[in-house]
This record gives sequence, C-alpha cells and structure tokens, in this order.
Amino acid sequence: MGLMNGVNLSSDVKDLAKELKSEYKISDFESLSLVLKVEQNELIKRGFLISSTDSHPTGLEAIAMALVFK
Repeated sequence: MGLMNGVNLSSDVKDLAKELKSEYKISDFESLSLVLKVEQNELIKRGFLISSTDSHPTGLEAIAMALVFK
C-alpha cells in the first residue's frame, strides 16, 4: 500500500506524482513531496501577486483594501 492509497488528494496531484515516480524512479513519498511543494509555491505566489483589477484581488490586496475601508 503506497502513500497515494487512502489519502484524499486531487486527481491532478495524484497524476503528476505517479508521472514523476515512474519517470524518475523515486518513491511515493518523494514524488508527493515534490508535487505538494509545487502546489504550496503556487498558492503562495497567488497570494502575493498584484492583480490587474480590484474585482478579483489577491489575498494581501483584499486584506489591505479591507483595512483601508474600516
């Protein structure tokens, strides 16, 4: 039983982890660690980016706007 069995992961994460595992001959743990680190980096990047419109602000922009309007 590998790490990917019984864990609630999105199909994209599972597919990418399986691809990495087979292509680079690494363990379930290593492939999932890499994929989840990429996901974490994407979330951080989306939180800190400046959006082009105020209709869909990023996390920090939304906090800043909320503080200004108080």
